[in-house]
Amino acid sequence: MVLNAHRTYVIGDIHGHLDLLNALLDRLPLKDGDTLIFVGDYIDRGDNSKAVVDRLIKLKKDKRYTTAFLMGNHEQMFIEFLANKQILDGLPPAYLASRTPAETRAIIGAFLTPYNGTGATLRSYGYSFGTYPDRIRLPKAHIEFYRDLKLSHQVGDTLIVHAGVDILRDGLTARTVDEVLKATPVDDLLWSRKMVQGESLTPQWEFRVICGHTPQKGRPLVGEKFVCIDLGAAWNWELAALCLEENIVYLSGGRSFSL
Repeated sequence: MVLNAHRTYVIGDIHGHLDLLNALLDRLPLKDGDTLIFVGDYIDRGDNSKAVVDRLIKLKKDKRYTTAFLMGNHEQMFIEFLANKQILDGLPPAYLASRTPAETRAIIGAFLTPYNGTGATLRSYGYSFGTYPDRIRLPKAHIEFYRDLKLSHQVGDTLIVHAGVDILRDGLTARTVDEVLKATPVDDLLWSRKMVQGESLTPQWEFRVICGHTPQKGRPLVGEKFVCIDLGAAWNWELAALCLEENIVYLSGGRSFSL
């Protein structure tokens, strides 16, 4: 083992729980040059969504680390509800190409569904649930943060997405990262549970997928070629980080273990 090698940590869904995020970051054995990759769902449900984004922006500016921030379905709901041109115009081309009026209406409808915890995000920014989107003003740094969110991130032979990949539409032909991403609609990257819940065909791809989105209790779910690291921070269970190089999981509650 190279003791001074840089490490890559993939961190699960946070959902407005600043205390869990701070506890996990304090727990990680971070060193200069390490990489932090976040799978999305930073907001909603917990009371401190704005403060979580503030903390992530601070990390993004910290020159000691490399960071990558993915879009989750909860960020998508917020972005589409706001309809902020400064944010929308900067989103990945694949996302913009996938937008349709019907899908946008459905996503806004999901934002307006109380079960999704979106009111907590509005309150954290100082607004009520019934506030019209054109009256909501976000800090400039937050506009830039949401604008720069990615749909996927690759590290070596590992692909990180929010929800999962689904190649049912392409049979068993997709094997490489590029082929699988091309075969997976944006909606599946952000929302689908088919991969995690075993509804997909036996995966033929030649890499490992790390995702969040589908809460697990106590330990990440390890599939044939994927790991789901959402440990239910949305419900104030735990927040997890997976070190890719060592295959060690760190939890906000203090435990760590090898997969």
